[in-house]
Amino acid sequence: MNHIKKISVKELKKLINMHSGMLLEHIKKEYFVDAYELDNKKVVVDFQTHAFLYPDKKTLVDHIERLRSKNSTPSHILEEFGIKAEDFDKNKLAHVKYVEEIFGIDEELKVSNLKIIDSTLNLNKISRDRTSKLYLPLLVYTGEILIKELGGEANWVIMNSEPIEPIVICGGIKYEVFLTVYKELFEEYYEGEGIDLFDQINLELLRKGN
Repeated sequence: MNHIKKISVKELKKLINMHSGMLLEHIKKEYFVDAYELDNKKVVVDFQTHAFLYPDKKTLVDHIERLRSKNSTPSHILEEFGIKAEDFDKNKLAHVKYVEEIFGIDEELKVSNLKIIDSTLNLNKISRDRTSKLYLPLLVYTGEILIKELGGEANWVIMNSEPIEPIVICGGIKYEVFLTVYKELFEEYYEGEGIDLFDQINLELLRKGN
């Protein structure tokens, strides 16, 4: 742990921008964390409820594996929501309308709408129960914005079976919206940094050009 430095989420975002951080897709797929390799070979990662700076990829993987070994009964982050594939597809429009009503959004789907959601939630802290009810509608709403912004062949794809993992795929790139929204809503929001869906989705959109 001597070479692992805990940093703020703001520091993480700054390092990604300053050092041309590249998302490590294989790390995200294997460990469900957003890890970015910097141009100096160091790695920054939004891991669980904090951000960390690692000297290299190997140190990150070793750290995660040590933590995994301590937990003999891991559970999927989406188990509590019981999302079913047929319901997800059938209720997408209703979820979008729900978010628009809750946050008073009367604009067409666009990234800037997420600023309204961020500011509203950060100004008015809501309970964990209300956040849980908001998760699925916000997941759908954010994904629909991402699909519109990506254009082309961008579409929802359901991964896994129980529980399902709704992701967006475009041009062979996977955008794990279910994880992005979960981390913002249940980790950043309750850790004091505040929710920042607007910045996170903009970071995701940058991947299209890489």
